[in-house]
Amino acid sequence: MVRSWIGVGLVVVVGMLTAGCGKPPEMEMNEATEAMQAAMASQAEIYAPAEHTAAQTAMAQAQAEVEAQNGKFILLRNYDQSKTLYMEATEAARRAGEAATTGKEAVRQEAMSLAAEARSSVEMASKALRSAPRGKGSQADIDAMTTDIQTLNGLLAEVDQSMETERYMDAKIKAQSIKDKAAEIQTAVDAARRKVKVRPKS
Repeated sequence: MVRSWIGVGLVVVVGMLTAGCGKPPEMEMNEATEAMQAAMASQAEIYAPAEHTAAQTAMAQAQAEVEAQNGKFILLRNYDQSKTLYMEATEAARRAGEAATTGKEAVRQEAMSLAAEARSSVEMASKALRSAPRGKGSQADIDAMTTDIQTLNGLLAEVDQSMETERYMDAKIKAQSIKDKAAEIQTAVDAARRKVKVRPKS
């Protein structure tokens, strides 16, 4: 009889262990991980930084909950909240991926426009420099600006390469920088022309 009760007790304990502890939600963990990897492949950290950060935060919370449950006594472990958090992380990662796709296309369009504007600005600055007034003390400035124009033309080639390799954010930033520098050269040449016009006759 005693042995029978011992056997029953063991069955009850095993049942409690099986029912109470559960297991980490591996399926939801894998789905969240795959969704995060897809978001990263879409360059969400560049084209959808806010959504990417939200997905990372959700993933970290889910992982922290699993670790918290792992640290508990086996009978007290419950991974229901972990499962929910991983599902939320999956959705957040998918939103980040979708936002990245949209954001990337928007940046592509902006980069294309800026690249065209930058190229036009360099051409205008180069043309203005060729007709810049020459005189005593101006040659050094002209030589420096000529070097700048050559540098800008090299950067335009880098912009084209960035566009071809779909590094649109890089292309956008470089194109804006080129446009700004070309405008500075144009302004300097215009200022030199005005200075020559108002110079009093000796």
